[in-house]
Amino acid sequence: MWRALAVGIALWAGPPPTSEPARPACDASLLGQLWPLEANHDPKLANRLAREGLLSICNRGAFRYRWTSPTVHIRQLFEGARKEKRAAK
Repeated sequence: MWRALAVGIALWAGPPPTSEPARPACDASLLGQLWPLEANHDPKLANRLAREGLLSICNRGAFRYRWTSPTVHIRQLFEGARKEKRAAK
């Protein structure tokens, strides 16, 4: 019940105001580009944003383009190992 209440309050309050521009839609013209766009020209900024988990790269999936994270969290590695164990059984 508390979770539903917290979600309701968050939706009612709306997103916090930000000064950064909205991320553009990922399409063929941006394929391989980083977001924020400044990271494409500044490797130090790209490295810092990747460590903080704020960097995204425009990739093409099976059917559409999407923004994905170029980094992996340690929990994602364990989830992959669990799936492989289940498939082996």
